[in-house]
Amino acid sequence: MDSIDFKHKQFKVTTYIKGNKPELELEPIENLTTGKKALRIDSQDEIPFFFSYKGEVLGGMRINFNSSLNENLLKELGALIEKNGWNPNELVCYLGPSLTFAFLKVERSLQEELIGKGYRMACKRTSGVDYLDLPVMNMLMLRKLGVPMKNIYISEFGTGDDHEILYSRALGDKEYNVNIATL
Repeated sequence: MDSIDFKHKQFKVTTYIKGNKPELELEPIENLTTGKKALRIDSQDEIPFFFSYKGEVLGGMRINFNSSLNENLLKELGALIEKNGWNPNELVCYLGPSLTFAFLKVERSLQEELIGKGYRMACKRTSGVDYLDLPVMNMLMLRKLGVPMKNIYISEFGTGDDHEILYSRALGDKEYNVNIATL
């Protein structure tokens, strides 16, 4: 396997696994970006998030722990939807490989705060240890924006769980996973 591919009729995302780098020279983005035919997000444990509106607009952003807690996806994509008059039913969203909840321990007080904000599904507790599932938390933000569940895709790969093929800062890696989306 050279890459992890997400394919939809609106757009495609390729995540290059360890040892493979794309030939395409494209500057990586971090903040919410739209208006290009191709976007690159370099990530380790952060979520590479991409979306397409009607297959005509490609957008993306890198989502980390703090931006999740600040609900940046909810706020920024929500503002973009409102500004452009988009119908959330026409958005297709992909949350790429990132750190899964098993690697993200949090304090109980943070979980209680997030549960109060409607993120109960993202809060997990096992053997008295509290965890946060960032991909699920961000999926719930998309649902709050009105994006239908059938248009939200979460990668089955995790940077910690699949460390043999993906880089993870939490596990000591310095290199980044390269994720490229194209219309």
